[in-house]
Amino acid sequence: MSEASPLISVIVPAFNVERELPESVASLARQSEPGDPRFEFIIMDDGSRDGTLEAAKRLTSGDPRFRVLHQRNRGCGPARNTGLDAARGKWVGFLDGDDIMMPGTLEKVLRLAEAPGVDWVFGNYAEFVDRMDGTPAPEGPAGLSPKITDLPETGAVMDSARWMEESVVRAHWVHYCWIQFARRDFVEREGIRFPPRNVFHQDILWTAELAARNPRMVFSRDLFVAYRVWPNSTSNSKKPRVGKRQAYSYMHIIRGIVRLSRRLKDKDPEASRALLRHAAYESRHFLGALRHRAAEADRPMIARTWCPDYSVGEFLSGLPKNAAGIAFALKLWGSLGKYRSK
Repeated sequence: MSEASPLISVIVPAFNVERELPESVASLARQSEPGDPRFEFIIMDDGSRDGTLEAAKRLTSGDPRFRVLHQRNRGCGPARNTGLDAARGKWVGFLDGDDIMMPGTLEKVLRLAEAPGVDWVFGNYAEFVDRMDGTPAPEGPAGLSPKITDLPETGAVMDSARWMEESVVRAHWVHYCWIQFARRDFVEREGIRFPPRNVFHQDILWTAELAARNPRMVFSRDLFVAYRVWPNSTSNSKKPRVGKRQAYSYMHIIRGIVRLSRRLKDKDPEASRALLRHAAYESRHFLGALRHRAAEADRPMIARTWCPDYSVGEFLSGLPKNAAGIAFALKLWGSLGKYRSK
């Protein structure tokens, strides 16, 4: 008789988080009793150069809910993809190797997942600052403030394409994959994965790919995760090489969103327009990386590489039809022209 599949798989990409991993693992272990067959936790070491892999093995030894896998360093998205390939649960979710899952989250997910026809569960999160002074991470929601204040009521069910449209109009479409749980057979049937390249903000495409398939989703206003804020994180770095990588990452994301929009143009015109609107929104982040974060010497090549398959018409159709939209269009195309001419 084959072993029953777990109900939820949580995939934990981990890279150089030897110091923080014990708190993250502990937050998963507290979700249920050791050996609970309903849950599996996959620690996915992404070629760490510190003691992360050894720490993961030590921390999870003797608890059959945990599996520790290893691959050469390829980035967070590819690590999540490897975890997805290995997952056995009916539902899949994520937790970064330095973040904290709030107590009782997985039980809440199972209750929410009972809603008829639901393939996607979406929760809330809070932030805490790692000051690297030995202060422990929060073990529960006390003292934490939810970051998403415009979520539907807990238990509300809706089509994800409609939620996407409403969120894009508010300019607040939340993408973080670690407050989401998706039905694994839906993910596999639709072939949804993170970008194979190591790009920043790959959560955006994961969430957009899901929303474009329009699964029914159910919401929770409860905190699922406490997100660790690093004042000196790579994404906050002012180093020009990071700015260059950010610019190329945003181009990759914009191209992916535009392709999704085209795919939905006839099937769901409203969702298609919402995606174009969001592509234009992400173009603002690209422009910021181009003008202020990338090295001056890198800007001409970045500008020349700018999304050749993202037509001017698609770009303009995603902009607000007001003075601010016109001003941004002039700023973007003026900056591209300026740097391309150098």
